[in-house]
Amino acid sequence: AGETIPTLTDSLNIQASFFRQPGCPTTVKTRLIADNHHILRIDAEDIHPISDTVRKMAEQVCLKALDKVDIVLLSDYDKGLLTPKFCRSIISACNKCGKKVIVDPKGNDYSKYSGAFLIKPNLKELALVSSENFDSSSPKLLNHVTATARSLAKKLNTNSILVTLSEHGMVNVPIVPGKPFHLPTKAHEVFDVSGAGDTAFASLGAAIGAGFSMHDAMRIANTASGIAVGKLGTTTVRIDELDKELLICGTALHDIGKISCMDTS
Repeated sequence: AGETIPTLTDSLNIQASFFRQPGCPTTVKTRLIADNHHILRIDAEDIHPISDTVRKMAEQVCLKALDKVDIVLLSDYDKGLLTPKFCRSIISACNKCGKKVIVDPKGNDYSKYSGAFLIKPNLKELALVSSENFDSSSPKLLNHVTATARSLAKKLNTNSILVTLSEHGMVNVPIVPGKPFHLPTKAHEVFDVSGAGDTAFASLGAAIGAGFSMHDAMRIANTASGIAVGKLGTTTVRIDELDKELLICGTALHDIGKISCMDTS
């Protein structure tokens, strides 16, 4: 698997850097599909703490690339790479040179993400990090989420917390007092939710990096993830698909050609 991934990125003209650590195999995910529905996922993995050598190599590559990028995304899978030291180094460097960092978090300690521009937990992850119990059927869900997210934003000194709420859409809660922006989801026929969160995260980052407002970036992300769940398996969302869906929705966002990095999600 570790040999296959560079071949795939090369074939798609994706600029990527890979780091090898002896004794640490590449995770392989096997999905079981029945009647076009994702039933089960089996992960073959052996997680090890990242070595200082690999961490320093990864830091150097990231820091060297900062002057060439518009935005930095930290997608934490809790597999060992995004250690507190690594995250703090990248976020600090980005803040110094004016680059926004958005984070897809993991775990119950978000202190390593302090100072990031935006952190995007789902409802389950927000419950874990805050030790709160959310009732998704309660009419006061948004109020509960908003209060919890704002408290977390202040604690972490992050611009805002964007919480994805599954069938309830997503809500962005800024650190400063003010009304949060709630974006309801649009009903879609769901074939497979695999990769929907990653699609939303990648689309959100691409849109913010391209200069869209937070509200419009959320609309783009919401639309892209809706397209993703309508496909079977982990698939990409193409620019033309996103254009078409945004046009159907009647928004002025269908002219999104300036997002050049969204052909892969």
